[in-house]
Amino acid sequence: RRPLSVELLEATCIHSRCQNSTVSTIHATALVAAPHRYIRAVTRLLPAIMSYTIVLFVTRNPNLTSEEFRDHYEHTHIPLAHSLLATCWPIEFKRRYLARISRKGFGGPANPDRPPLRLRGEMMELDCDCIAEMTFDSERRFQEFYKKIYAKENAAILARDEEKFLQKGKTRVIVVGETWSTDEHGVTTSEMG
Repeated sequence: RRPLSVELLEATCIHSRCQNSTVSTIHATALVAAPHRYIRAVTRLLPAIMSYTIVLFVTRNPNLTSEEFRDHYEHTHIPLAHSLLATCWPIEFKRRYLARISRKGFGGPANPDRPPLRLRGEMMELDCDCIAEMTFDSERRFQEFYKKIYAKENAAILARDEEKFLQKGKTRVIVVGETWSTDEHGVTTSEMG
């Protein structure tokens, strides 16, 4: 009987070829040398092989502080949205709030005195307060979510709440293509969606 790590690797590669997904090349010598690392990497990769991910750039209403925006988004809007969309909710929904510093006149229109804490480059075009990532188990599942969120009644309820904490017309949403990831052991994997 072959080792479990080889079977997992083969199953992943066969599944990825069938699904037109890309899985990085894993060298057989490294697999033999450290099978526990590859079992962990492959196990982490399997649920995401055909996932569908969107990223939202969300900007707060300038009449709210960053803290008021975050509190409303987390404690009012997300529970409201979940109550309407629970049957097609993403398998993961992460929200990352930008770190800001106080520096009068150095921010963008939404945050004139509180620019993002940048480590490199300018962010003139990206003046958001939150970067959110929604991952669905498939594009079909995302389409169900999309239809339901824009159903007339749901859209009206969510729009009324969004008026309270979002800057109108500033939310941007994009679809993620490939994602490449390198773990702490230097093992690189890729996935679609």
